[in-house]
Amino acid sequence: MAEPTQASFSAPPPDGGARAPPGGRRRKGRVLTALVVGFVAGCASTTAAGLYAAHALYAAGPLAQARTLVVPKSGLLLLGGFLTEQGVVADPNRFLLAAVATRWEGPLHAAELAFPAGASLREVLRVLRFSRPVQHLVSIPEGLTAKQIAALLARNDALSGPAAKPPEGRTLPE
Repeated sequence: MAEPTQASFSAPPPDGGARAPPGGRRRKGRVLTALVVGFVAGCASTTAAGLYAAHALYAAGPLAQARTLVVPKSGLLLLGGFLTEQGVVADPNRFLLAAVATRWEGPLHAAELAFPAGASLREVLRVLRFSRPVQHLVSIPEGLTAKQIAALLARNDALSGPAAKPPEGRTLPE
């Protein structure tokens, strides 16, 4: 009589399906590694960009001496070009990026403004937003006629354009 043979029996996997291919764990490990490397690279590039932006914002500017400029009313592109031509900022594109990045601080004003020597982009933007316009004092001696006052104003270097003759008796000593 023939002897009974023992059959080997293996239980099905716990999930009830087919077994995972032998390289499945390796693939998951590679995906996880790629995600971690991507995350670290993203954090590093964001940190580098932030440090570069901070350096560009706070680095000393090219203006050698304090200077007063009449800043025209214009858009950011034209204003950046004007400030570059006048030597207040080094790069109009950096000015544009800094102005847009800090736009929540308020609008930029057109006026005659005083810029300090070596002003950083941050200081330039602070002057454009918050500084008071330069004031020029004119002394009008007591007893001058309206025509003499108009001539005095016309000779003043700080004023441009024709000076209107004030009505007689309207200018009082203070």
